[in-house]
Amino acid sequence: MKNEAFGGAVDMEPSAPGSKTVPAGHPDAFTGKVFVFSGVLSSLYREQATDLVAGHGGRATKDVSGRSSFLVVGANCSRRKYDKAVEKNCKVIDEDGFLALIGASKPPAAAAAAAATQQQSQQQQSQQQKSQGQ
Repeated sequence: MKNEAFGGAVDMEPSAPGSKTVPAGHPDAFTGKVFVFSGVLSSLYREQATDLVAGHGGRATKDVSGRSSFLVVGANCSRRKYDKAVEKNCKVIDEDGFLALIGASKPPAAAAAAAATQQQSQQQQSQQQKSQGQ
C-alpha cells in the first residue's frame, strides 16, 4: 500500500511484519495515555499498533496535541509531527520503545505471581530473623 501523503512514493507496509515479539502487558498499561504514530513501523502494521494501544487502555490519535503522551516514529516519519511533538514536550519513541512500554507493565497474573513471590521472600526473611534472635 502506498501513502498518498508522500506522493505515493513510500510503501506503508512494515519492512519485516511480525518480526518482533509483542510482549504481554497489563491491560491498563496505557490508561490515560495518548499515542500518535508517524511513519512506517518495521514489524507492526499501523492498525496493529493502534489496537495494541486500545487493548492496553490508551488512545491513539492522528495528530500531536498538548494531550499527546507519546509520538511513536518509524521510517519516513512526518517532520511536522516530530517538530510539534518536541514543541509540546511529547515523548518521542520508536517501535522498540513502544514495545518496551508494553513489556514494562506486568500482566495481572505475572504481577500477582511477583507479589506472592515477594511476600514469601519477606516471610522467610522474617522467620530467619526470629530464629536468629532466639
